[in-house]
Amino acid sequence: MAALDVPLLLETHAYWLDKCDGRDIPLRSAIEPTEIPRLLPNLFLIEILQSGMPMRFRIRLIGTAFRRFFPADLTGLEIGEESFGKDGARFCADWREVLEQRQPRWARLRQKVGQDGIAEILLTGLVLPLSRDGTAADMLLGATVYDPLPG
Repeated sequence: MAALDVPLLLETHAYWLDKCDGRDIPLRSAIEPTEIPRLLPNLFLIEILQSGMPMRFRIRLIGTAFRRFFPADLTGLEIGEESFGKDGARFCADWREVLEQRQPRWARLRQKVGQDGIAEILLTGLVLPLSRDGTAADMLLGATVYDPLPG
């Protein structure tokens, strides 16, 4: 992945590539959490609830590293373009692109966090497409690393 420089995300990408097993994207069933315990705190798994417009997603699994910045467990949370204002629309657009192009995508951005939305962190994330049936790209595996910004 060009320009991606975060070791944990590079390791996640290498694991995903290994699980492709000759396909352009791996099967969801090929992802085995016991094989990647070091990555688990930073991983998330997203399923598509609605593939039309607007697209809707559900967080199926989210690692413990996310709890440092989000006060509630996000497992089961539904996300649509209207969720979280501009952030929800951005996530949905990025996730749709990953699914349509069947290609990983990474980004680095500043994100406001906390109840008051004042604190900022540097978020570096990677999103990778998965398939439940071997044909359709219909799930996402992701990994995120959060770094506090000075100040």
